[in-house]
Amino acid sequence: MVVVKVEKIVIVIVVVVVAAAVLVLLVLVVVAVIVVVVVVVVVVVVVLVYTQNSGNARGSARGDLVCHAVHNLAQIAVVVSVLDISNSVLKLVKCLLETPEAFLNLRRGEGHANDGHDKKAYKESPHVCRYL
Repeated sequence: MVVVKVEKIVIVIVVVVVAAAVLVLLVLVVVAVIVVVVVVVVVVVVVLVYTQNSGNARGSARGDLVCHAVHNLAQIAVVVSVLDISNSVLKLVKCLLETPEAFLNLRRGEGHANDGHDKKAYKESPHVCRYL
């Protein structure tokens, strides 16, 4: 009975910790997007000021080309960073879904990495939390 209470408490702790980690990752996504947007705006403003000061049509056309290139690179950077962080969030959620069951199996004496008798099975297990 005591083991069941401890198992429930551990599951609640794991859920709270993983939920907090997911929130932190979401904040990181927002911060990354804001940083990319600020960098793009600064670069575009610098390019526009440079082309306005050049005063000729060639400089202006070159500036437009640079602005489009910077805009496209910024879009690619935002997509890549969001996909990368989304992948981390998905791994974390998968870990949350697998961890309580894996922890309960270890608590019931079905093997642990440090007890020696089931080390090989632990090393060969595909548990995603080992790769985070």
